[in-house]
Amino acid sequence: MGVPKSISMRLSIPEMVTHFNRDRMMEKVTRGSEQIGGALYIRNKSDASLFDLKYAGSLKKAAANLRVGDTVERMLEDGDLVAVNRQPSVFFYCVLLGII
Repeated sequence: MGVPKSISMRLSIPEMVTHFNRDRMMEKVTRGSEQIGGALYIRNKSDASLFDLKYAGSLKKAAANLRVGDTVERMLEDGDLVAVNRQPSVFFYCVLLGII
């Protein structure tokens, strides 16, 4: 399924930071919210605060502060599953599932 770049840069998927994907999440945070393949928000694990990367002074500093258990709201990328609502959505069959 094809999604316009402007839409894929606004929609996000929450992904928890683990030992296995920490480097990939740091790269996405370093790209920020202005480049394709970046991240929009960071949700801190300890106090559940939401940090908007649009207003970050230093993206590298924000990436360095990522801890295991934090959640990064990353942009859509190839291979993600999306549910598309087709009006009128009275029945379950009106919702379509697609792969980007």
